[in-house]
Amino acid sequence: MEITNETLLQVATQTEQTFLMQNIEKFVVEFETIEDVEIMAITACWLNIGIRSEGVAYALWAYNKFKDAGSPLDYVLNKSQYWTRFQYYYTKFTTSHTLHEWWVLMGKLYKIYSTGSTILAEVKARLDESIDTRDAILKALLQIFDGVKQMPTDGDYVPNKFVRFVMMMVRPRPIGTGVWTDFTPSQTYIPLNSELVKAISDNGLLESPNMTWDFAKTLADYFADIFPDDPARGYFSLLGLQNNLHLINK
Repeated sequence: MEITNETLLQVATQTEQTFLMQNIEKFVVEFETIEDVEIMAITACWLNIGIRSEGVAYALWAYNKFKDAGSPLDYVLNKSQYWTRFQYYYTKFTTSHTLHEWWVLMGKLYKIYSTGSTILAEVKARLDESIDTRDAILKALLQIFDGVKQMPTDGDYVPNKFVRFVMMMVRPRPIGTGVWTDFTPSQTYIPLNSELVKAISDNGLLESPNMTWDFAKTLADYFADIFPDDPARGYFSLLGLQNNLHLINK
């Protein structure tokens, strides 16, 4: 079956309709303030690993921790009560575990919010105006969270956790949060994994797909021609192709 722009639009719309019910974003949009949304969004991106149900389970665990504390911001700022006591255990016994990485992330967030700042403010303070804004946002996030384990280098794979985070922050509700109004959906990339790369290859969308930063640019530019105001919608097109929605609904 030939994949046309109309097919990609249709598949994106179908995928978006079920996305929130099956993924961790449904926990993020329950919050309103920029601080709470930022904390929940980056937590969701960090804990969304492997099998979808496992990612949702981790996100629900974190959501309940935040709710018990009053809010995500209360949880981060009251570190002695809510998370420092757990840090030793995860550092000593589960150094490669996703939750240990999350404890380190909490420490980074404490440094930001305890000074009255936000992730958005920290990003804006580090923006390199000499490069593409899409790149500048991601590079700023890499600087802010330097030291968190499993972080890619500038020349390595595109930092997908941050790509997804930026998507969530700038795109409007309900698929995004819409709280980073300083940027637009056109200033985003599309998060990639091996399954989506395979969907690109199997459907002949682009040649030699991979998960490098250079290919992320190529992919974003490709979908910018289809979704000029919101190229990140291409992510939902790829999810639909991965799940063969274009065949089921033809």
